[in-house]
Amino acid sequence: MKRIIDFIEKQSMLSKGGRILCAVSGGADSMCLLSLLKSMEGTLDIRVSAAHYEHGIRGEESLRDLRFVKEYCENSGIPFVFEQGNVPEYAARNGLGTEEAARLLRYDFLERARVQMNCDVIATAHNMDDNAETVVFNLLRGSGTAGLSGIPPVRDNIIRPLLCMPRSEIEKYLEDNGIPHVEDSTNLSEDYSRNRIRHNVIPELKKIFPSASEAIFRASLILREDDSCLSGQADAFISGYLKKYSGGCSVPSDKLSELPEAVSSRVVRKLAGRSLTYEQTDAVLKLAGSTERKMADLPGVRVTAEQGRIWFPAADSGTSPLPETKGIAEPVRLPVGQTVKLAGTGLKIVCDKCVYHSDVHDLLNTLYLKCGEIYGHVSCTSRLPGDRLRVKGRGCTKTLKSLFMEAKMTGKERDEALVFRDDKGILAVAGLAVSERAAPAEGDEVLKITIIREKEE
Repeated sequence: MKRIIDFIEKQSMLSKGGRILCAVSGGADSMCLLSLLKSMEGTLDIRVSAAHYEHGIRGEESLRDLRFVKEYCENSGIPFVFEQGNVPEYAARNGLGTEEAARLLRYDFLERARVQMNCDVIATAHNMDDNAETVVFNLLRGSGTAGLSGIPPVRDNIIRPLLCMPRSEIEKYLEDNGIPHVEDSTNLSEDYSRNRIRHNVIPELKKIFPSASEAIFRASLILREDDSCLSGQADAFISGYLKKYSGGCSVPSDKLSELPEAVSSRVVRKLAGRSLTYEQTDAVLKLAGSTERKMADLPGVRVTAEQGRIWFPAADSGTSPLPETKGIAEPVRLPVGQTVKLAGTGLKIVCDKCVYHSDVHDLLNTLYLKCGEIYGHVSCTSRLPGDRLRVKGRGCTKTLKSLFMEAKMTGKERDEALVFRDDKGILAVAGLAVSERAAPAEGDEVLKITIIREKEE
């Protein structure tokens, strides 16, 4: 049929000399597909094989289908492969529904069969009415453009040549060409949502719009193109702004919030690495407009907004989106004249006494504290709840929390900050501040604290 050939060519489904494995259940759709592809072998320069998966669900009826397909292929000279499975047992063992378990086992078999039969692609018999049912089903679930795009004509190495053909034409083709088929009794059951849509909803739509399936198919192709375009924009944003680290990744909040929501929502779903509802996606997007540290808990994922970035955890890293901290578990005393290693930080601390000269000053790696204002022992710790100090040159007392916020430090940086204390309180915070009481003047005797990163040695 010209329409099928045109559709195959437009969707770039096949190449000359290609080998196709046709998934055949024995039903009307798959028998139509197998017959059409076999008849097109010369026209398209292709070779067709067939595969059948017996699910082990319908007893003798299922075995009947296997025998029917096997005999048809033998009589038609079509290479054939099959496999028998036990879907109910697999579903029970893995906590899956019967439909999902059947789909997983079927596609696993088809891929193995494709390799065994030396085929390039797998052809399945989804048709225009199947697509309409899928779009209606996804619409009622509240899906976006991806769901409303329906069944993809091509996905990886799976092709669906009959998507442009309604079921009525499939039935007519079988009748006109004397192609036999079998009926699956489960298709008549209304225990499944899709069957109820097939038997009740689609027929009612066709009473109002006789070409409903065709119209839905055209709309799904348009939406697929739109979704591809928007998804490409999301990929471009991620490529330009994504920063990776061992526990996940992050993007800048302001840049994310500047995107049209149609693009930003796709960025969120891609980085979350799982399916999200509209409400869940919106919860993450709202983080982008926050100036405070906030979190959104999604299924198996905690997304965090902090210091101008939105942090997403790696798929297998649990609920914390930020890398593990390397703070100091217990206070470490710093004796003068000794080198102390801070376990788990990759840092060493060296303390010596000397005379202070104002031209020597480096808060990040070296601190100078006035000896006359040090009370008792000096120790190094991580931040503690309620920490505060009177900062040199500020004329006021500030909490460490507010100082960290002013410095735009992430939670990881705050947890790893080195805080130096004596028996009276905080003396200094490495890289950030020295207390007013411990700040030295020219010529003062000072305690010189040097921070050494082990990799620098």
